[in-house]
Amino acid sequence: MKSCVRWSIGALLIAVFLPLMSCGGGGAPGGGGGGITVTISPTTVTVGLNGTVLFSVTVTGATDPSVTWSATQGTIVPTGATSAQYTAPGFATTATVRVTSVQDPTKFREATVTVAVGTSTVTGRVVRDGSSSGIAGVIVDFFDGGGTLLTSATTNSTGNFSRAVPLDAVRFHLRNSSVPTGYYKAYEYNAKRYSTLITTCSAPLPALVENGTVPLATTVEVPPTSLPPPPPPNGCQ
Repeated sequence: MKSCVRWSIGALLIAVFLPLMSCGGGGAPGGGGGGITVTISPTTVTVGLNGTVLFSVTVTGATDPSVTWSATQGTIVPTGATSAQYTAPGFATTATVRVTSVQDPTKFREATVTVAVGTSTVTGRVVRDGSSSGIAGVIVDFFDGGGTLLTSATTNSTGNFSRAVPLDAVRFHLRNSSVPTGYYKAYEYNAKRYSTLITTCSAPLPALVENGTVPLATTVEVPPTSLPPPPPPNGCQ
């Protein structure tokens, strides 16, 4: 009789616990949950001064897919539910564009924008005054409107030079120390005279074209000391 009772109790316990063991741990629908993901495109881009870039965003896992945009430099304005237009400032810098989920502000993505000054290739030739003979080794300096030296070029054996210069370059000047012995410290360009001894006495560049090539209006003529001294400069600005 006792053995029957023990068996009955054991069978009862198995009948109760076996279904529970087979049910697993339970949990909310969807398991652990996917969470919100924000993606921005492009992630890195280079743009010129005051240039524009169109960004797009994709938000997944959110019941509210709306976003907000921000930029550390320049401005960014939404152009739709999934896009925004960035406008770069008028100076060279590196900016960060951020797009953030409205539903969960801890979810965001960032893009890096490099704002760079574009370039134009300037070509020209430095020659001996009164002839077509080129002068080698002359350094041509390029300046912005504030007189800051931006870049330089050196003439080759035929007096020619070519240099990619920033678009904010507006003037050029022959470096005094590079004018060879046997020449006056002066030059003539586009019917105007300049002195290499005066660093602020520079000649105007023609209008530059981004990613284009712009030749100087005329050759740059340096008078040899075998000729009479040149008249005073009249092109300094």
